[in-house]
Amino acid sequence: MNTSEAITWVRRVNDRWIVREGLRQSASAYLDHLASIDPARLLESCRRSKALTQSYGSDEDPKPWFYASLFSLATPAEAARFLKEHDFTRAVITGLSFPVRKQASLNNTSESTASKIHRIREVIKGLDKDEPRHGAPKS
Repeated sequence: MNTSEAITWVRRVNDRWIVREGLRQSASAYLDHLASIDPARLLESCRRSKALTQSYGSDEDPKPWFYASLFSLATPAEAARFLKEHDFTRAVITGLSFPVRKQASLNNTSESTASKIHRIREVIKGLDKDEPRHGAPKS
């Protein structure tokens, strides 16, 4: 996949999906932010998002896969800025430590939501072994 293909695909998908609480706008702002400060991380985030959405989201709602993988390389400061209103996506990404608005946790979600959070986390952890979170040492 060439450099711009994944980025173009992610922007096109994000622009056409109907999502709650301004997630589309937050994702668009995050993409613009990465484009200006870290084009390599923008590309990797978009590659992850396209791959996971097509691989794991094909038999179910692809949006959780799309957004979780898109933000999977976010720093805690970026997550606080771009995901402050998006509890599910923030809950999926492990290693982010900042106050939660609604105390989204596995203890107060349905069994199906908790299961989805765990599945997405596990897939992203597998990716993180090869590409660690920005600024984090490789394990």
